[in-house]
Amino acid sequence: MKMPAQATPRLLFYAKEVWILTRDTLSSWSEDRASTLGAALAFYTIFSLAPILIIIVAVVGFFLGQLSVQSYIMGELAKSLGQENAEYVMQTIRSSYQAGSGLKATLVAVLLMLVGATTVCVMLKDALNTIWKAAPRSAGIWYMLLDRIRSLLIVVFGGVFLFLSMVIGSLVSMTGLYLTNYIHIPFYLLGWLNYIFSFLLLVLLFALLFKVMPDVEISWGDVWIGGAITALLFTLGRFLLGLYMARSTVSSAYGAAGSLVVILLWVYYCAQIIFLGVEFTRVWAKRYGSDIASKPRKVQQKAV
Repeated sequence: MKMPAQATPRLLFYAKEVWILTRDTLSSWSEDRASTLGAALAFYTIFSLAPILIIIVAVVGFFLGQLSVQSYIMGELAKSLGQENAEYVMQTIRSSYQAGSGLKATLVAVLLMLVGATTVCVMLKDALNTIWKAAPRSAGIWYMLLDRIRSLLIVVFGGVFLFLSMVIGSLVSMTGLYLTNYIHIPFYLLGWLNYIFSFLLLVLLFALLFKVMPDVEISWGDVWIGGAITALLFTLGRFLLGLYMARSTVSSAYGAAGSLVVILLWVYYCAQIIFLGVEFTRVWAKRYGSDIASKPRKVQQKAV
């Protein structure tokens, strides 16, 4: 069956646009030195991972119970890092719970935990600002404090995201069980339904991240497109990373530090996937969308 004559130029046009988007995205990724930004982010994540997970477990565990939340996180980490490396992360969290005794030690531990949890968010924001070519903001104490508060809210939102994932996953499982038993819908459709909900949550997460975190104004239409592409890249990349980590000898090659190296590699590769999504969003916005305008820097005028 021959393709209509009018369809051929249209297909060529779309193929050309896809090529231009891909080329410009990879070119911008290289020019912005995203590999270096990812290495810095992976380094800071090592020190922030345990505090972030502790806050998330505390927030979500208040509603669903800490043991169930820890089990869920353990399962998700095991899919990407492997059982042994996931257990290493969870053991770090348990050790942090037992680290302090007494009021002063507890206060110091809480302060260090908050600083550690927000540091990686600040670094991620700096990386996004570098990619978006955002105008520099004031470096005063007040803006630094606002950045930390905003970063803490992002960590808490991560807990809300995990809460939604667990609740929706449970609802999908119960609904699927009912449909399978009483309406005789094929069981494999339940898995696809779960994947769809998880994917939509990822799209929401990345869209909000791209909209709120960098110091640029960008339309919702652009961040939804970017969030969808990033979620697709992240889902595929996480699957491939899981296969690689399950068969990799990196952990055994580095001995006692093997789990630490695996986590560094995993965060680094995930950061590259996210940065590719950000670069795509920027290229899309400049070519088809609203373009990007840096938020004006706030300047305090002295009274004369």
